[in-house]
Amino acid sequence: MKLSSGGRVISSECSYDQCITHDRYTMKFKNVTIESSELDMIRPSYKATLHINSKEDPFFVAIPCAVIPGPLQRILLRPVDFGKKLVPGMVLKELALETFDKYGNHMRKDEHIKLTLEGLHLLDKGDSFYKVDDHGCVNLSGTLKVTAGYGKLVSLSVLSGDEVVFKKEFQTDRRSLRVASKVPKVCAAGSHLEDVVFEVINSAGEVDEDIDSEVEDGHSHTLLIRQDSLREEDNVRYSFHRGRCIVRSIPLPDNEGLFCFVASHSRFHDLQTSIKVHVEKAVIRTHELTQPRSPKKEILLLEDSNGKGPETVCHNTFDGRIMIFNNSRASMDLEDRLQKLGDDICRYGLCIRQCDANVESLNIKQSNIELEMSNLGAFIGLDSFHDLGYDKDVIMEKIEGK
Repeated sequence: MKLSSGGRVISSECSYDQCITHDRYTMKFKNVTIESSELDMIRPSYKATLHINSKEDPFFVAIPCAVIPGPLQRILLRPVDFGKKLVPGMVLKELALETFDKYGNHMRKDEHIKLTLEGLHLLDKGDSFYKVDDHGCVNLSGTLKVTAGYGKLVSLSVLSGDEVVFKKEFQTDRRSLRVASKVPKVCAAGSHLEDVVFEVINSAGEVDEDIDSEVEDGHSHTLLIRQDSLREEDNVRYSFHRGRCIVRSIPLPDNEGLFCFVASHSRFHDLQTSIKVHVEKAVIRTHELTQPRSPKKEILLLEDSNGKGPETVCHNTFDGRIMIFNNSRASMDLEDRLQKLGDDICRYGLCIRQCDANVESLNIKQSNIELEMSNLGAFIGLDSFHDLGYDKDVIMEKIEGK
């Protein structure tokens, strides 16, 4: 047995069982199996001719037939690098499933395959059955959207009947939320945390500038500040701009203790970070400073119940005051900042003095040049000076030659 189509032999392997009836007038063929990987050559009609001949007798039969691909066995994703850089909310603009049977033939047109999805959503909201096109592919471009969060698994499975013939898992790109500004560990009760900066960082360690407050598909990227003391509907949201969110003021409670709050993405709650601040009650006394200062700046001294002097200091940036607490570590931090401030003032003062000296030197040079020009004009005569057509460069050359 062999196959041909359009006068061309199709490479194939045939197996069968044969027998001759008792009257020896009929030959029967049973369990005929034809295997070929060249059926794409005769698609889409799959029309062929089955040739049967005998090696011993001059017997030949040609039977018209159609040879179609077998059941779905193999899937290839197109493009081959699909699955990289998947992020929540992304619509998969380019994706196709190339379908094959056991022997490598593309599935025939209009064959149905079934999809099961996890972390992906069908935008057309139809059923999960898709048809194979003329090229043996199922085109899914623009029909799937990523719904899983950052760093989550998504999967796509293909079924033939009830059998899963293909399953592929991918992981969405990772993101993390960090605090980019310095947050004090100790603050005064009733004060505020000011200008707290949050950043969304991608897997490369860079700020993800695609995280922005612009609305996409009815959703926007916002930061949610959650506190245990607030109801869910009272939690405040803040907008992201190019991967950053600046919270101008976060009020602290009036009571002493450990104050905790969680900052998270309003839709992807796994993208979160927590902040803890020790809140201390302050007894406020205003002391005069020995050096001139702004009337808005104050030193607030905190004393313990025994009436002892202040032991620690913490800077409150919300209203520009310096807060003093019963904590030696805060005092050391203030001394370090004051020492650094003094060093900076000295360094800038030296720079200013050097600049003043340079300005004075340049003024002297300018006066000398003007005097030389005046003397040169008097020497050659003012009228001839103009007549000679001396330009600025010639005059400078004469001065330098003296």
